[in-house]
Amino acid sequence: RGLGDVYKRQLSESRFAPACATIGGKIYAMGGANDPYSNPLDSIFIYDPVTDSWSSGPALPTAMHGASCVTVSNLVYVGGSYKQAGPFYSVHPTTWEWTQLESMEPDEHFQPMALIGGKIYVLGQFGALRVYDIATNSWDYTRQPVPAEYAGRTSAPQGATDGRVFYVI
Repeated sequence: RGLGDVYKRQLSESRFAPACATIGGKIYAMGGANDPYSNPLDSIFIYDPVTDSWSSGPALPTAMHGASCVTVSNLVYVGGSYKQAGPFYSVHPTTWEWTQLESMEPDEHFQPMALIGGKIYVLGQFGALRVYDIATNSWDYTRQPVPAEYAGRTSAPQGATDGRVFYVI
């Protein structure tokens, strides 16, 4: 494929490290910052690939920079932020009903997040593994951390899952 096949309309303003999720065929870019060192933003932008256009969504309940998110059924779970307490929310992107959930640890940001077996796995700072139980709205911080030789290998690791294994790059 050529670059023209995949390169689409740009967002109308600069955005550094937004949390991005896909649901209902649209892409949601939430929060972020204007540059790596500026204050978090609370704006949401929605990209529709069918019309190749961006629209504005309602504001996040809390500005977030470097947050992560994961889609679970018809909800988006979003949390973490650079230099602030660990906000964590779920939202239904049709009704925009936000639910504040049990907070993440302070200053969790740029972390990979994945859904496996009805739980949200987050690789936190310095390789610590955190697990959010959707059914009980609680975090488990007791999981075995990532082995030291892998922890801290990158300042902003990314992850993916096949539904069974959490791959961290």
